[in-house]
Amino acid sequence: MKRKDGTVIQFELFAATFSYSRYHFFLYSPSKTTEDFLRCLIDVLYTSGGMPKRILTDNMTTVVSINNGTRQKHPIIKQFESDTEIHIQKEKLNRRADF
Repeated sequence: MKRKDGTVIQFELFAATFSYSRYHFFLYSPSKTTEDFLRCLIDVLYTSGGMPKRILTDNMTTVVSINNGTRQKHPIIKQFESDTEIHIQKEKLNRRADF
């Protein structure tokens, strides 16, 4: 974002879209780390009052690492899935996040 005086303000924005209602939920995030992703996701789940079966995401760098061409989910993501019984998966093209 650029102010009138020319000062540039950088920030990250977490956006979630509920699949049926298309309700949009936006949260400020200081960075794009796995911890920030989970914090924002938990805030969305808490605010919505529900637990979906799966979550689609397009920001896979916060969810997986690629080593030797193989994708592995981060241990913290695996633990979150195990604790909440919510499956986090890569978004398919031309689809929105499923909350």
